[in-house]
Amino acid sequence: MTKNVVKLFTDSKQDEPNISDINSWENENFYKEGRFMTISDFIATYENHEQTVFNVIAYHNIDANPLDIEKSILENALYTIDDDEEDKMSSIYYLVKLSSCTHWMEKYEDKERQKIISFCERQMGQWYFQPDQRCAVVQEFIDEDPRIARDVLPFKEWVA
Repeated sequence: MTKNVVKLFTDSKQDEPNISDINSWENENFYKEGRFMTISDFIATYENHEQTVFNVIAYHNIDANPLDIEKSILENALYTIDDDEEDKMSSIYYLVKLSSCTHWMEKYEDKERQKIISFCERQMGQWYFQPDQRCAVVQEFIDEDPRIARDVLPFKEWVA
């Protein structure tokens, strides 16, 4: 009977990758049907709340350019924050900054790797949401959803 119990546990979904554990994706193929995926971890900084940490999977068309990849990753991160409405102070209303690292770079073919590196180098893995520090990509998301960083002070006022 013990062997059957052990078999049940080893046949369960424990071996499937889990977004909470970036290392669990080691043996996964990141390419499928003309698309590829990225896995990134994020640190979200809020105006008056402790930081939160989470991971995000984003899917991209094989012909996506660096900006498309960046927007897809950032959109999934914002969606993850928006989903976590338990604590209003750690919501997109008070988002000040997102810091990110994209993992498993060795899994990409050169073309996709260079696209990812391209936007990572430009952004240095950071997006600022305060009105006086926003890049064009962040402003685009705010224009589409005015709730994002709605209640944050400009950086100059925040540090004062």
